[in-house]
Amino acid sequence: MFVARAKIENGAKYFEDAAYQQQMQDRLNTLLNYLNESPDDAFLLFAIAREYTAAEDFDTARTYYHKLREFHPEYVGLYYHLGKLEVKVGAIEEAVHVFNDGLRISDSIGDKHAWSELRAALAEIQED
Repeated sequence: MFVARAKIENGAKYFEDAAYQQQMQDRLNTLLNYLNESPDDAFLLFAIAREYTAAEDFDTARTYYHKLREFHPEYVGLYYHLGKLEVKVGAIEEAVHVFNDGLRISDSIGDKHAWSELRAALAEIQED
């Protein structure tokens, strides 16, 4: 009986994963359509980068983070998430640069919350 239940649970999990993947693709398509209308919209660029990160398409996510950085360097949330992405793919030196850039920007605009999160993320990788 336990084995049958595990199979049912695994089967249900599979369907949940497939539904989740479809929802993710639908969200991404919607965001990309909106981006066609507003190609430098900070929120859309960030949201698309986050969706690609969640899908583990790190190169494409990085592309959108860099577009966001180009158009809106003061969008401090990007530095934390881009830095974490760089850590995830093993690009530690790049992550250090990204976190430091974010610290500089957040300090210049007086965003203490972002500064403290970036500082903690930087300290975490420097401990290792």
